[in-house]
Amino acid sequence: MQPGPRLPPGPWQLPVIGSLHHLLLRRGLLPHHTMRDLALRHGPLMLLRICERAAAVVSSAEAAREVFKGHDAAFSQRPGSPGIDELSRHSQGVIFVPYGDH
Repeated sequence: MQPGPRLPPGPWQLPVIGSLHHLLLRRGLLPHHTMRDLALRHGPLMLLRICERAAAVVSSAEAAREVFKGHDAAFSQRPGSPGIDELSRHSQGVIFVPYGDH
């Protein structure tokens, strides 16, 4: 069996909702405080899953510099979405056009 891509660390996940419960169950905390606490626990680059979507969360200037300067092509594409595809006539509009030559 071939190993998958190495993913950054992140909070534990539940089936179907992924990491969403970590963001919703912190009563009294503002969302950016919750994200700060998660970053302190998991590092400046972490993986959150919100339902079926995976998101790499970058929470430091140094990590952002490395991601956007060193790996810009890997992070330049937007994730696909059936709703956005339908609204943008399958990426024909300027806003949702895929990265690359046209």
